[in-house]
Amino acid sequence: MTAEEARPPALKGSMVAGYREIQEHWGFENIPAVRIKAKQAGWPIAHRNDPREPTRYVIPLSEWKAAAPTPAPADAGDASHAKALDAKLSALSASLQTLGEQLQRERSRAEAAEAQAGELRSELMVAQAQMAQLSAELNRYRTEQEVIERMGFLGRLAWTVRDRPAQARAAGGELTGQS
Repeated sequence: MTAEEARPPALKGSMVAGYREIQEHWGFENIPAVRIKAKQAGWPIAHRNDPREPTRYVIPLSEWKAAAPTPAPADAGDASHAKALDAKLSALSASLQTLGEQLQRERSRAEAAEAQAGELRSELMVAQAQMAQLSAELNRYRTEQEVIERMGFLGRLAWTVRDRPAQARAAGGELTGQS
């Protein structure tokens, strides 16, 4: 019987490991990182008989085997390690250069957009001032129109009153309250 076959049915296909074991196997920097990984992965906590026992997680074997143990750091004199670091450094430098150029382009674009927004604000203020001026002029014309219409009504009324006696004489009668 193998170790896998000896496991209880609930643990078949799983591995039970504590924080330190997980930290060493995955190469985490600290225990809080292990807690976050366990929570994100949704690993259940293994049963404990006493709350003082260390927390252990039930990890699927597929995940445990997929995580390669962290390699031991290479010696400082290792030439291949130095070459790998130089390659990574040059790649990072190239990426940094590209990001710097992109940042400069975005800053230029943002400055141009701000300048355009300023111009549009000025045009808007000029248009609003013109609109206020035209609105005032329209109100003045409407007031003048109302005065003219009233004067026209009063003028017609005056002609009507003035012409009534003449109309009555032409009809051969006296001026009465009826037309």
